[in-house]
Amino acid sequence: MATDKKSVILYCDVIHTFEGLEDDEAGRLIKHFLRYVNDLNPVAPDKLTQIAFEPIKQQLKRDLVKWEGVKVVKSTSGHIGGIKSGESRRKQKEANEADALKLKQKEANEAVTVNVTVNDNVNVINIQQQDFEKNFLSDQTLLEHTCRITHCTEQGFKEIVKDFFSENTAAKKIWLDLHDCTKHFISWLRYKKPK
Repeated sequence: MATDKKSVILYCDVIHTFEGLEDDEAGRLIKHFLRYVNDLNPVAPDKLTQIAFEPIKQQLKRDLVKWEGVKVVKSTSGHIGGIKSGESRRKQKEANEADALKLKQKEANEAVTVNVTVNDNVNVINIQQQDFEKNFLSDQTLLEHTCRITHCTEQGFKEIVKDFFSENTAAKKIWLDLHDCTKHFISWLRYKKPK
């Protein structure tokens, strides 16, 4: 038997050999068979067992040769699969590295964009304030609220808004969004109470 081989095939046609034997002869044959497949190097107890076992032994040897061939094929396939798997992992690693490089390039580009934005911040603030100022002047609720607090007219409201933006532009005030700007305006309005 082969090393690490845990099973054997006992073909159905061996029944003809066993049927021709007495029970005690068949028992000796099966015991001899089991000792042989478990690599115990048995010696046949008698001539009849030796003769009856010979065709079984030859079939076991043919099966062993087939099994060794299958084992080589599977080992080779596994080796080839391992190579392909390694190539696949290498290609994936290269793709990941390329993606990482693209990401770094994108981050570098964004950093450049951010630097440009920071350097051009004064223009951004002015544009932002102009947009907020337009929104303030068209906001009816804000107009009514301001007129109620300051007792001003619509023209007075426009002047108050211009004062607010003028003062905050000089202070280089930046707001996150229109809501944030409105909140600061209302707070400014309470404390300043323009005339």
